Amino acid sequence: MTSCDVDVVPAESDLSPRTLDVTQADDALSAIRIALPEQYRFTAGYSVPPSFSGKSAYFLRYDQAEKVDLRALAEMNSDREFGPVLRATCGSELSRYSLVSAMGLHCEGATSLMVIRNDGLGAGDRLAAGRQAIVVPAGDDPHQIYIYSEGT
Repeated sequence: MTSCDVDVVPAESDLSPRTLDVTQADDALSAIRIALPEQYRFTAGYSVPPSFSGKSAYFLRYDQAEKVDLRALAEMNSDREFGPVLRATCGSELSRYSLVSAMGLHCEGATSLMVIRNDGLGAGDRLAAGRQAIVVPAGDDPHQIYIYSEGT
């Protein structure tokens, strides 16, 4: 006869989101090969471990004093094959990642999002596995960027 204690779950099997500090965020950016100019400052972030094997998903927020230029970020990351700047609505699937709202993106009905993505899908679609999107809340003078990296 064997038994097991179902109340004991090994820590390595915990698949809940983990908050990131600035060093971990830098490591995440390096892992997903996203480059940002030095003036961007890490504000908040999460990693979500893969269910079995693969790579973690990352959700990162950076702020800066000047207006965010998505075209310049796309050029800076040309090796990552980001497409043109697109516009998504707050009701789209892309805006429904719950961790992004936990980092401060409050997407309300009339708000739109400027997006560059490297998966070739529509502006408001969920990300394909292993791909990234850089999202900026639309407005007169956006200062926040959100980086979504879907795990595998």
